Amino acid sequence: MYDNGRITDKETVYLSALKSGKSKSSNPYAKAIYDFEIAQHIYNQGQNYVAEKTENLRWAYKEALEICEQLLKAFPDTYVASQAQNLKQQITAPSLQLQLESYLPIASDSRILVTYSNTPNVQLSVYRISANESEALQKIYDKEKKRKYISKLKLEKQWIQQLRDEGDYRNHSTEILLPGFPQGRYLVLASPPNDDDKRLFEHVEIQYTNLAIVKTQENTNTFFQVVDRNNGCLLYTSPSPR
Repeated sequence: MYDNGRITDKETVYLSALKSGKSKSSNPYAKAIYDFEIAQHIYNQGQNYVAEKTENLRWAYKEALEICEQLLKAFPDTYVASQAQNLKQQITAPSLQLQLESYLPIASDSRILVTYSNTPNVQLSVYRISANESEALQKIYDKEKKRKYISKLKLEKQWIQQLRDEGDYRNHSTEILLPGFPQGRYLVLASPPNDDDKRLFEHVEIQYTNLAIVKTQENTNTFFQVVDRNNGCLLYTSPSPR
């Protein structure tokens, strides 16, 4: 009925109906069922949040979580508690994502864009990786086996970075300084410092080089140029086709 409804602002009407039903019920467990439906509805609405456009929805996840925790405390070992626990896990699940340039100038500092939720800090590890090791890693699909393989690579640097906790249980992004490294291929791994969850990690491969290849298309001919990544100086141009 809710999904097929055509009432303007049906979300507000539906929430009001749930609250009205709860207020009319005298059975504590029936009230708890209404409370969970209210929490689920608030969570669903929270998924429509857009920063700076729907600020009224920013704290919806936190509001839904507070209701779930109340239900878990008041009605343990019940169906409604199991539903509340499932929703709580959805809201509090940690996540990590990395974004980084694939090619960087030798020994030059750069920035890692880390997108995260429910993660107070992140451990960043930089490993040396060869072309053969990279190829072998790409053939591993199980996350735990992939993590184990990465841990055996040569570790170059490792540190823990604190992440700002906004308390809204949403995705946030920050830039973290990545120090420069000598020429070569590396793997950057982001994971929780406690290392409890072997499946929660993200990694990207990068290469430190001062060379960049520029491809140019002229009519049906393709030319390649090698330039210095730092100053743009031309180092090589592929011969013109005859």
